[in-house]
Amino acid sequence: MEEIYDLKFVFPDPVMSLSLQDGRTLCIHQDAERTARSIAQFSEKDARTYVKAAAKFKEYMDVFIAPATYCRPHPAMEAMAKMNSHEIGRDLQALQPMSPRAIVEELFENEHVRTFFLYASCMWGLDYDLEGLGFLVPLYLNRAANYRLVVGGTHHLAHVMSKVLYKNGGMIIGPKPVSKIVIENGRAKGVETEDGYYYEAGKFIVSSLNPHQTFLELVGEKHLEPDFVVRTNDYKWEKTSFFHVHMALTEAPEFKAAENNPEVAKSFIHLFDYESYQELIDHFDAIRMGEVRDAGFNSCFPTLHDPSQAPAGKHTILLEEFAAPLRFFSEKDWLKMKREVVDHMLKDWQIYAPNMTWDNVIAHNIQTPLDVAYRHPDMKEGGWAEGAMMLSMHDRFRPVPEIANYRIPDVKNMYICSSNLHSCGGIGRGSSYNCFKKIVEDFDLPKIWEEKGREY
Repeated sequence: MEEIYDLKFVFPDPVMSLSLQDGRTLCIHQDAERTARSIAQFSEKDARTYVKAAAKFKEYMDVFIAPATYCRPHPAMEAMAKMNSHEIGRDLQALQPMSPRAIVEELFENEHVRTFFLYASCMWGLDYDLEGLGFLVPLYLNRAANYRLVVGGTHHLAHVMSKVLYKNGGMIIGPKPVSKIVIENGRAKGVETEDGYYYEAGKFIVSSLNPHQTFLELVGEKHLEPDFVVRTNDYKWEKTSFFHVHMALTEAPEFKAAENNPEVAKSFIHLFDYESYQELIDHFDAIRMGEVRDAGFNSCFPTLHDPSQAPAGKHTILLEEFAAPLRFFSEKDWLKMKREVVDHMLKDWQIYAPNMTWDNVIAHNIQTPLDVAYRHPDMKEGGWAEGAMMLSMHDRFRPVPEIANYRIPDVKNMYICSSNLHSCGGIGRGSSYNCFKKIVEDFDLPKIWEEKGREY
């Protein structure tokens, strides 16, 4: 891919850091021993625990979690038998009923270490006190030490994907919103777009939209079983979202903490403004109540590791703060929050990096949950996973049991992919690949995943 499409990655280190007002920092490195040395400033016991946990979690990823990501969910009894047959499977089953908070508190004793790892466990959609999906915590804590950055940005990755599509005879037509999926004699025949055009399907139709859009709006209830319609209407949306602030900067942030720990200036993701474990818990609880408060946030600095993403000497950043979902506020309220949120972020940020004033900002753009929902209608509540992450909507139950195999039972040649199915959100989480596998099997195409040398 690098030679043909110029697709390259860099691996930032440190990956994440937590800065405190007293100048202390906690860093997650790709190397577990280096992370342990950082943790040891706060707790020697937690440092030893982390080394053991990191090794375990990597093994969990390699043996069970990663392979399960890239295959369709198994029936309940088959999945249970497979888990019980292996020591790691039994370990993951023991974690399943636990919440992220319970796991973090069982592992670590220091409140700042707990804050850091609970945040890392929940920044991809898990609720801090959610029980039933504890086996995902090893995934997210392993991910926290293994970020990679696309050289040229994710925009470049999208262009690479489009080139692969065109090279193999595909075509991208847009922007042309689909208004209807045409069903004839129980078969998906084509799609109609809002501008009146009709595109007939040669073999099949695949939707990457959310269940409400795909089934209730585009396919239509008259083509679906009543019980299926009821379950689809009962699909739950995320309890949290984000404020996203994109900025172009004249100069990189000058972190006070770098005076004691120069490495922190190179951190890919910085976590600020959580001076205690309880502050993070209170922030999560406030979001559920629809409250907006000055709270902690993270910032991501791609140009520190990939200067090609900005003019020479300049920088780009992304700030993220947990927010309530779209349904809690009116359009007027969300618009009012835009400036308020970015003002509080910059004000608080100056505690940790004094040069982060408006004079350092060339331009900025803030995305509220309202903006996310407008730009991505499949993200109904301005979320990021097309639906809540909870036990009753996970694995073979996501989005509903009838289509957990990526195919609609009542309509032939109609498939669905994306994060509203197993294995949930994230570009690497496998749902589209699993849908591809189902299509390959249905149309008797070559099973590339069985080729020698392929893991999945």
